[in-house]
Amino acid sequence: MKGKRAIFILLGIILFGFTCFCAQAQGIKIAVVDLQKVLKESEPGKKAIAELSKKFKELRQKLEKEQKKIKKAEEELQRQRLMLSQEARIDKETEYKKMVQNYQIMYKSYQYKMQLEEKRLREPIVKMILKIVDEYRKEKGLDLIIDKNIGVVSSSNRIDITSEIIKRLNKRWAKEHRKK
Repeated sequence: MKGKRAIFILLGIILFGFTCFCAQAQGIKIAVVDLQKVLKESEPGKKAIAELSKKFKELRQKLEKEQKKIKKAEEELQRQRLMLSQEARIDKETEYKKMVQNYQIMYKSYQYKMQLEEKRLREPIVKMILKIVDEYRKEKGLDLIIDKNIGVVSSSNRIDITSEIIKRLNKRWAKEHRKK
């Protein structure tokens, strides 16, 4: 399995290198952008992360409280295990298992809600980023812009436009959100 994976990676590197060589030979202009960095370091990205953290702080605290209850119940069960009758021990174990199941359900629900909210917050930002990247490509006469995190093994800082995209996104975000 590892051998096949290594072969695919090697083929990908060779194909990418060949593509770049062909692109240079034909005068194709290429740039790279780190879209993850744009999302993390831009003002709208930071605002979305802060809003997400704030929104789910209470839920996180509730989960932590439940975790503590479960831990306490487990410790109590361990301490009393030898002193309880078989019936009482089974009741305590059943109660403990229900607590764990309820916690797991709560945790999955929390994760799902957080994913939905993250998607809701990210979508307008991603749309704006893609629009800005496309405008930048047209403005600079570029033929191709590649996300640095998807398939780029190595690139020169000279063709990395991430900082410029962050600046433009911050500017546009501020302009559009001043209107509201």
